[in-house]
Amino acid sequence: MTSSARTLRTMGLLSLVTLALGAARELLIARDLRASADADLFFRGLVAVATIRACALAVYRARWIPAASSTSTATLLRAGARSATWIGACGVLSLIPLVGPRPLLAALAAPESAAAIAALAIAAFLAAWSSHLRALAERRGREIRGFGVDWGLALGTIAGIVALPGSAALGPSLGLLGGMVVGTAMVLPRGDADYDDSSTDYEHSSTGAGEPAPRVPAAERGAPDPAIERARTTDDRRPIGLLLDALLYGNLGVVDSLFTHLLAVGSLAVLSYAGLFVNSALMLLTGAVTVVALRLAADPERGPPMGRWAAFGGLTVALGLGVIAALLGWAPIAGWIERVLGWDLARSVQPIVLWSLPYAFLRLANTIGRQRRLVHGDLRAVVAWDAAGLAARSLLLALAIPGLGLLAFPLAAALAEVLQLAAWVRTRAPSGPQRRATP
Repeated sequence: MTSSARTLRTMGLLSLVTLALGAARELLIARDLRASADADLFFRGLVAVATIRACALAVYRARWIPAASSTSTATLLRAGARSATWIGACGVLSLIPLVGPRPLLAALAAPESAAAIAALAIAAFLAAWSSHLRALAERRGREIRGFGVDWGLALGTIAGIVALPGSAALGPSLGLLGGMVVGTAMVLPRGDADYDDSSTDYEHSSTGAGEPAPRVPAAERGAPDPAIERARTTDDRRPIGLLLDALLYGNLGVVDSLFTHLLAVGSLAVLSYAGLFVNSALMLLTGAVTVVALRLAADPERGPPMGRWAAFGGLTVALGLGVIAALLGWAPIAGWIERVLGWDLARSVQPIVLWSLPYAFLRLANTIGRQRRLVHGDLRAVVAWDAAGLAARSLLLALAIPGLGLLAFPLAAALAEVLQLAAWVRTRAPSGPQRRATP
């Protein structure tokens, strides 16, 4: 079995555990907070944490996974420290528009809500650093460690709800922060085999999921990575392009959160519960295909045609989500969910899940297809299509929310993904020597 196949298999199986834990977390929140203002507060904070995680992970994966194996982990860790701190600070500040200035001031006046917001702010800051460290672990072939963050967030939130019942948003928020701290600690480099400083005698490189390559003597590593040296001496704009792409393309939760201020209280909670089922289909494949696609994209001459692979992945996700939508509409399943939670969650979210089928197909197809362009292409063109997708989605939401309500959100997300196809369809990676990612 090839290293790519091992990575897909291992990360796919571990994602099943992540999915089960995430489902348990969402159902507990749905049972205790329902579609309330407290649920909205927690989910707005969760949007900040999830968005920073997704954006930072996209940036650092695209920078570190294709980086030359001769570059030490210590060098990359130092190179990304400043940007991780700035991204984390942006996560903290994002709580102001996400929660809303007036609701935020009102929440800060109540001790429990203020403590919940403080916990969510710290978790949003740590999210950037956890993604930076996770990408470095994946570069070394230690993808399994990264799941500590995913599982820690879900288990921590569940523990917070169970330990502090009736505490509104405080219990899940403190639990989320605890899970983030534990998960971040799990991806910290440990020992010489992990934390390869330039002064050490050996260097790791990645061969597959959880299987580091044989150690290579420092004398055989050659000169330092030219990309690192170029970044130190020239005005290299590639990291800025990657950050802009991640912020613009990974903003689904932020835009949804901002526009739900136009709807009744609890609307974001309902949208988030629907997102549980949509993300359950996407989660099983997204992490694995992103890592594998980046490894293949690092060498333009290797790997299957991205278009064919993207279409297959998109169809697989759409089929899985279609099955989920059908189950939510089946009376025995819907009745069981209502008995467990005490309210009719299935009927509230089933239409949103059903209308999310085009989005799910396009999202995974774009996730696969665009990786080669991110490594080798002109990022200005990618960012331009990102901005076009964001503008089109926001415009459609503004026009459609009054008539369609929550159904406007999956339709607007699908429209943005249609425009994103132009960022990679019918583009070719350059031939010749590999262009290495820079920190």
